[in-house]
Parts: sequence; C-alpha cells; structure tokens
Amino acid sequence: MEKKTISEKTVLSRMAHNCSMKEYCEQDIRLKIRRYNLEDELAEDRIITSLIKGRYIDNKRFVESYLHDKFHFNKWGKAKIEAALRNKRIPQELINDAFSKISKDKWQQTLLPLLENKFKSISFQSEMEAKTKLLRFAAGRGFGYDESLKCIDELLCDKRR
Repeated sequence: MEKKTISEKTVLSRMAHNCSMKEYCEQDIRLKIRRYNLEDELAEDRIITSLIKGRYIDNKRFVESYLHDKFHFNKWGKAKIEAALRNKRIPQELINDAFSKISKDKWQQTLLPLLENKFKSISFQSEMEAKTKLLRFAAGRGFGYDESLKCIDELLCDKRR
C-alpha cells in the first residue's frame, strides 16, 4: 500500500500547530516531518527554515525549557540531561549556557532528598555497601561522582549521629 502524499503547506501548518502547543527542538521536528511522504526532498529544510523564522522553533528556548523540566520535575542530574540534549543534536554551547544558570548548590539541594529517600529503601550490611548503592543510584540519575559523594558523606554523617 502506497503512502498518501501530503502537501508541504499542510505539513508546515501541522508543525507550526505542534510547536505552538509545546517546545520542540529542530531535530524533533525533522523526525516528525520525515513521517510524511513529502515529494520534494528539500521541503523538510524549507519547513524547518520557515518555522525558525516564525520563531516556532528556537533551540535555545527549547534547551532552557527542557533543562528546567528535567531538573525540577524529573530530578535528573547534569550528565543525564546533557546526554539527552546531545541525542537531540543540540549544540554544546547552548547546553553549556543553560547549565551555567544553575548553581552547584541547586544540584546538591536536588540530590540530597533523593538520596535520603533511597537510603530508607535500601538494605545494606556495611556503610561501604550503602555508599556504593547510593553512588550507583545517583549516577543513574545523572549526577556526578564528586557531588554525589559529597551528598552521601553528608547523609551518612547525619545518620551516624
């Protein structure tokens, strides 16, 4: 069965509607456009260019929104967010610029409650085993070794008292 072709104007209209409802990066929209069977191979680039000119797509705005959501709601660390943004082919300078707006203290303030909750749910024989499990958990969330170790040491020190 042959796919029905859709006009470039229709696809542009649909993508503009999508972008007006939610932030998308250029790569996400490219993937959505490729699902349509456009006759002209250059249509994808024209649609993207038109959406950028109309400010429907703005990678900088997308990065800031994505970082905010993943940091505040999902409680992801720097490494996990950065990997996801790189996977979306976001330029490194946009990623670095967005990360520079969040202080190290904020990352630790987010990580500490996560570790406290995890600590309550793990079983361990020794402090070293607990530390290892918590480090693995923090790494899975995308937090760096140094900041994780600092929070874990703080947590374990409080638990010893």
